[in-house]
Amino acid sequence: MSNVRSSIVWSFTSKYLTTILAFGSVVVLARLLTPEQIGIYSIAAAFFTIGQHFRDFGIGSYIVQEKNLTKEKLMSAFSLSIGVCWSLGLLFILSSGFISDFYGREELNDIFFWLELCFFIMPFGALSKAMLKRQMEFKKILVVDVSSAAVHATVGITAAYLGYGYMSLAWASFAGISTSIGILVFLRPASMPWLIGFSEIRNVVSFGWKITTANITGHLMGVAPEIIVGKVFGAPAVAILGKATSSTTMFRQLIFQAIANVAEPVFAENNREGGSTKSPFLFATSCLIAISWPFFSFMALHADGIILFLFGAQWVEAVPFLQIMCVAAMIQAITSFVPTYLVSVGKVGRIAKLQIIFFSFGVSTILLGAMVSLQYVCFAIVADRILRTCCYSWDIFKDLNTSLEEFGRLLIKVSVVTFFSMVAPVIMYLTPYFDSMNIVMSLFISALLAVFCWLIAVHLTKHEIGDELVKVYTVLGIINAK
Repeated sequence: MSNVRSSIVWSFTSKYLTTILAFGSVVVLARLLTPEQIGIYSIAAAFFTIGQHFRDFGIGSYIVQEKNLTKEKLMSAFSLSIGVCWSLGLLFILSSGFISDFYGREELNDIFFWLELCFFIMPFGALSKAMLKRQMEFKKILVVDVSSAAVHATVGITAAYLGYGYMSLAWASFAGISTSIGILVFLRPASMPWLIGFSEIRNVVSFGWKITTANITGHLMGVAPEIIVGKVFGAPAVAILGKATSSTTMFRQLIFQAIANVAEPVFAENNREGGSTKSPFLFATSCLIAISWPFFSFMALHADGIILFLFGAQWVEAVPFLQIMCVAAMIQAITSFVPTYLVSVGKVGRIAKLQIIFFSFGVSTILLGAMVSLQYVCFAIVADRILRTCCYSWDIFKDLNTSLEEFGRLLIKVSVVTFFSMVAPVIMYLTPYFDSMNIVMSLFISALLAVFCWLIAVHLTKHEIGDELVKVYTVLGIINAK
């Protein structure tokens, strides 16, 4: 258990540092680049990230969950990674011109050149990171991720300041990925082979194509709004919507992903040893919702101030979209750990089937929403989150033998925590003096009140996260250990 807690600490530290660097970079770049420039890069990045999910081909998750990981299986995984990544690089070289013509943007060709190069170096670091994750070496992963984020931010901001526009984002991506690969080669575990092999490739492919189907359809749904909005409303609208979604995904990067990075190998280890995952799953879910619901409620309440503070006055159009995306994020938090659980126990086939359903429904509703307005695109995303929550809940009730009543009690307790944490901020927001206050000061005071009320609510409801806070306080010396 101490190893798990240590891993969570390192994972949280990594995510906090990388998110601070990444989001700080976004805040600065929002003032150095125009919505048009950011929107052009966002279109190219949407296609690039689709390719990134293909290039992984589920190999990372295969290495983490495989019960009997032999040298032959690692060699086969390395061979498959090279084949997939280099094929994708060639595919993007051949198709970049067609994509540029489709959007009527010749600038996309220049961006694609640098993104294409990434595919040819990725295989030499991807497996190493997966092995470090399986071994729960999150301290080393921290070095990789933070270094990559620092280089990415430095190159992007410097190039943008010098006036290179959208190309600054392309160069930043290549520099960040190159840094990550270089450090992973240096930290490569001794057990990782450099040679290729094919004797176990059938096993890797059997697992990989299912999770790749799930990842690709899931990611296509994630980038569908940008791709569709870019065609229907233009590049500036993509950037406006991106500012709304990036504000909510910040929480996912800071909190959820840090826990999920540790939860996957822990769930997989329990599965390999025949242990139960019900209690840790419900505990992690309850803690996540107890943090995320108050966080997104606060963000929706102060959406105008947050947008102005983070990005400036030129992005105020994103305010109503951010509020809708906060609702979507709250719904998504309910079953956020279900995909992680299903992958860690090898049920990737189920994930693939569900993602195909979600993709079909989500893209259809987004297309319908785009026929009306950008706001209806956001409403379509909310509808997608509702469908996901319903389907994933059914899986958890069946797979972990969890009853609706048990899950309902969990949500009721979290709802009480959320309600009381927002009482003081809402009262402050409604006072006649709020609008006359400085944005930074108003957000700071309101956030302090929200945290204070949240701590009281956690204590009064005896929520499980309270015990974890006590342990943190003890380690930091805030309270004395009994």
